Formats: sequence, C-alpha cells, structure tokens
Amino acid sequence: MQIVNKIFLVLSFCLIFAGCGENIDCRFSDRSGAYLTSFTLVSGNCGEIPSTLINIDHDGSEPTPPDGCIYETHTWSGDQCELQTVQKCIVASDNTSSRTTAITQQDDSSGDTISGTISMEIRNNDNSPKCTGTYNVLYERQ
Repeated sequence: MQIVNKIFLVLSFCLIFAGCGENIDCRFSDRSGAYLTSFTLVSGNCGEIPSTLINIDHDGSEPTPPDGCIYETHTWSGDQCELQTVQKCIVASDNTSSRTTAITQQDDSSGDTISGTISMEIRNNDNSPKCTGTYNVLYERQ
C-alpha cells in the first residue's frame, strides 16, 4: 500500500507542473484546486491504478520532489506548455524503488483538463524488477 500512496504523491506533482497544449494560454495559476485523476493502463504488469482526488494549491514556484524522491530530469518545453519529468523514489517501508516518467500537457486555457502519459518501473530492494506500467492519465478539475 505504501508504494501506491507514493505513486499518488508523485502523480500529484506531475499534475501541478503539467504543461499546456498547443495554442493554449498556459499559466501556473490555472492548475489549482481538486482534480479527479483517472488512469488507463496501456501496458505493463503493475495493474490498474484507481481514480483518486488530488488537491493542488499551486503558487507557481518550481517544485521540490516528494520526500524520498529526486528528479533525474525536469524539462519544460520552450513555451512551457509541456513538462517532461523523470523522478526516482525510494519507499523504505516496503523496500522498493520507483522510476516514473511523466509527460503532461494542459488541454484547455482554464486548466480544467490536463492529460498525459505516465510510465513507471518499480524495483525490489535487490534491484530486481517488481513491475512496469504505462498509463494514460486524465486530470479533471472538480
């Protein structure tokens, strides 16, 4: 259960700093509030991730990774309308680590809808693979 909680925390950071789509006026302040986050498994063996409500209070500052995590990359597009983030986390409570790659974009000028793709790899403490998964993700402001 700890790894699922860590995944939700990581995904909430992906939402906060999601970019915008083409020809959309993107602003950090657009992406705040409560978002129902839905995941559709595209491939992999990590299984389904249940929809969850993520609350975002965003002030526009650059993020710090969640506790136990570091950014391997954190790259904005030139127009800051798309964000690609690779994050590695250690979950001491269940002796696993995760590496998550997220590419997200804002779908409308209001920030009501954000979508993207999230891929993750979870490993046991001996570095053996536990599971991998790729998901389409949709964030809808409530």
